[in-house]
Amino acid sequence: MRRTRKTFVMLLSLVIVFSASSYAAAEERFASWTGNECSYCHDSSRHLNENGKAYLEAGKPHDYGWKNISTPEPSSEPQPTPIPAPISKPNNIILKIGDPYMKVNGQTTEVDPRRETKPLIVKGRTLLPIRTIVETIGGNIDWDSALQQVLISLDGNTIRLVIGSNEAYKKDTQSQKWVLTKIDVPAQIINERTMVPVRFVTESLGLSIDWDQETKAVTITY
Repeated sequence: MRRTRKTFVMLLSLVIVFSASSYAAAEERFASWTGNECSYCHDSSRHLNENGKAYLEAGKPHDYGWKNISTPEPSSEPQPTPIPAPISKPNNIILKIGDPYMKVNGQTTEVDPRRETKPLIVKGRTLLPIRTIVETIGGNIDWDSALQQVLISLDGNTIRLVIGSNEAYKKDTQSQKWVLTKIDVPAQIINERTMVPVRFVTESLGLSIDWDQETKAVTITY
C-alpha cells in the first residue's frame, strides 16, 4: 500500500514537472501564421528573445480581428442621373443686305469696322467686304495693290480673285496648282472698299452658305 502511494506521488511529480517544462517551452515558441490566421497568438504585446528575434507569447489561437471585418451592405439610395454633355451648335455669321452690322454667334459686330460698309446685291450676287469675316473664322487675307488681287486662305484652302476679272482661281490641295473658275460677277472696288462675291468665296473655303429671300439675309456656317 505504501509502495503504491509512493509510486503515485512520483508519477504525479513527473506530470507536474513535464507540464511546467512544456509551458516554459511554449512561451518561447514563435507565432505561426497561415494566411491571415495566427496559430499561437494572444493579446499580449510582442517581445524579443535572447537572440533578438520577435515573438508573441503562446496562448489560445487568435484571429486578431480578421473575422471581425464586415462588408458594408450596398446603399439603397438611388444614384443621381448623369448630366448629358451639352450639344455643341455650329458657329454662324448672319448678314443682311443694306445692314452695316452682322451677328457672329449671336453677338452683333460691324461688317467693316468704322467704315459702315454694307453688303449689297450686284446682278443677283451678294458682294461684301470679306476681311472681317475671314479673320473672324480664323482665315487669312492678303491684298496685292500692284496686281489688284486678293488672296484668301482658310484650313488649307486658298483662292485668288482679281479686281474686275471674271476669272477666279482655287489652289488644288494635292497638286498645289491653281484651278481656273469662271464667276459671273467679279470682285470690284466700291467706295474704296474691295467687295467680293460671298457665295463663291465661302463655298471655295469649304463653308456653308444660305440665302433667305424674305429677310434678305445671308447665313454663313463654319
